[in-house]
Amino acid sequence: MSPLLPMAVSDRDNETVVVAWIDVSHLTRECITHAVASAQRLFMIIPFDTVHDCLKASDRQIDLIVYHSHDTVSPDNGEIAALREVYPSTPVVVLSDGDTVSSTVIREVLAKGACGFILASQSGLQMLVSALGLVVAGGTFVPKECLLPAPNAQSAGAEHSGAKDRQPGQLTTRELEVLGLLKNGMPNKIIAYELRLSEATVKVHVRNAMKKVGSTNRTHLAMNADRYLHAKAA
Repeated sequence: MSPLLPMAVSDRDNETVVVAWIDVSHLTRECITHAVASAQRLFMIIPFDTVHDCLKASDRQIDLIVYHSHDTVSPDNGEIAALREVYPSTPVVVLSDGDTVSSTVIREVLAKGACGFILASQSGLQMLVSALGLVVAGGTFVPKECLLPAPNAQSAGAEHSGAKDRQPGQLTTRELEVLGLLKNGMPNKIIAYELRLSEATVKVHVRNAMKKVGSTNRTHLAMNADRYLHAKAA
């Protein structure tokens, strides 16, 4: 039994923990998964290039999903939601390349169903493996900064201002990309092919865009797409 994981993982009676590891970068995927598997031998890691590839393997038993996001600002919440939709009982952990991430972004990730958020720049191997073990045991892992109150009113106001700048109706870059193809009458399957996403992820983006702009259906969203796209360009 590895000393790196919480005792709760050993309660599985040395069961193998099947981990789906999603990382578009071959180098980081190979290096990190090799290190993690060596540190915790109960982990059997299945590597995937993309979320789409992982979603296609939904017939396999997967106990934990690690989604390595190389976006230094915010992970793709649509892809996280798609993973939770296809694997509703499997915990998802986001490994982020961001040096620092706002508590607002982390809360949004957790709201989409993730059970953990780990900053690669602030985590060594022992912390990473321990955090994954905590999630496998049923816990949630987030950076401590997300749990601490703002040190003073000024910092609290700054975070509130940042959240205010990001309007609830503002579409993400990925949602705008989907919208740009949707306005041409493309079905989800073609949009998914063009953007190298899964159909489930495209559906999530369309649903989120409809909610943000107040569209009642897909057709209404497509008809008004130019207005939203021009607003972004402005």
